[in-house]
Amino acid sequence: MELKISPNNSKLGKIPNISTVPVADCIECDECKDACYALKAYKQYPSVRKAWKNNSQLQRLDDRSIYAGLLIKWFDSKKKKPKLFRIHVAGDFIDQISLDAWIEVALSQPLTKFLAFTKSANLEFSKIPSNLKIIHSQWIGKEKLNATGVNAWIEGDSRIPKDAFKCEGGAGKNTLKCDTCKACWSTEKDVVFGIH
Repeated sequence: MELKISPNNSKLGKIPNISTVPVADCIECDECKDACYALKAYKQYPSVRKAWKNNSQLQRLDDRSIYAGLLIKWFDSKKKKPKLFRIHVAGDFIDQISLDAWIEVALSQPLTKFLAFTKSANLEFSKIPSNLKIIHSQWIGKEKLNATGVNAWIEGDSRIPKDAFKCEGGAGKNTLKCDTCKACWSTEKDVVFGIH
């Protein structure tokens, strides 16, 4: 098996990214699974489903060092290292071992900034390197995740901090893409998203 890394997508623009199976590879998704944007693509496109299942199987191998090794090999094969990389457009860290694999990858690739949104607040995030930004996803109507650092909020949530910035991006032709904005890779302020 080999990793399936996408070179871009309609919202990110030209930012390489990896996904796993939505819902099955998510923790704490009972409230959001019915509105999951990634689940729609997973069900609609057989090639997407195959790629994300493949990545999920690699992430779940008994010997998890294989997963980290394949990721590092992918980065090392690039003559021009990506400046930005998005972890889990679909899916999440399924346990501490999967988070630790990404920490290892980020440490091995100091020229790349990594970004992941997560609902896995009970993992140990104290060893996150400076080039790996973790944003904790909050959900309307759900008790706030006990997470320190930057949070992502859904527009309309009464708990959004006053200094949070609103993402102006989207998947349409005339909307701002992540590869133009890049704010989430370095923000220290919470971010607000419309449901997408």
